[in-house]
Amino acid sequence: MIGNTLLDARKLLRECGVGPGMHVADFGCGMAGHMVLPASLMVGENGRVYAVDIMPQALESLQSRLASGGHLNTDIIWGDFEREEGVQIEAGTLDRIFFVNNLWVVNDLRAVLREMRRLLNPSGRILIVDWSPRTESLVAPPVEHRTDVMEVMRHLAGEGWQGLYDFSAGEHHYGIQAMLDEKLANS
Repeated sequence: MIGNTLLDARKLLRECGVGPGMHVADFGCGMAGHMVLPASLMVGENGRVYAVDIMPQALESLQSRLASGGHLNTDIIWGDFEREEGVQIEAGTLDRIFFVNNLWVVNDLRAVLREMRRLLNPSGRILIVDWSPRTESLVAPPVEHRTDVMEVMRHLAGEGWQGLYDFSAGEHHYGIQAMLDEKLANS
């Protein structure tokens, strides 16, 4: 089971309110661009999608897919989202940031959340979707490398985020939408 069979990208994008004219980024977009391609269609010609990954081969593969599909509103960006200013997008310009199935490869989630904070506009939101520790799947990372939803919520709170809500993102995943605490967003 791959692609939309495991995780319905369009449903997730609707869940977090992606719409025309928005500027969004997918941190850890991977070779398939599972979130990038539908986001490109949803934000339309007046919107912008940033496909961010640290793996050059993932970006090269995605670049080929984008070119053949006419996704002119999408930028491919090499970026290290665990490093301060590691993603070369103008600060405060993003409406949404997606972080899907990448927690198991992150060494410092707090650093990722700080980089997201830098890039989001004051009303922006993040969408974190990851593997449930209780699911069985041949394509999921080993259970000992997965992060429980409550642990993610603790990291969010510790970095000044408000978890708007967590939701089922399918049989094998959980999802969290969060935004900056109003006091932090206005400072």
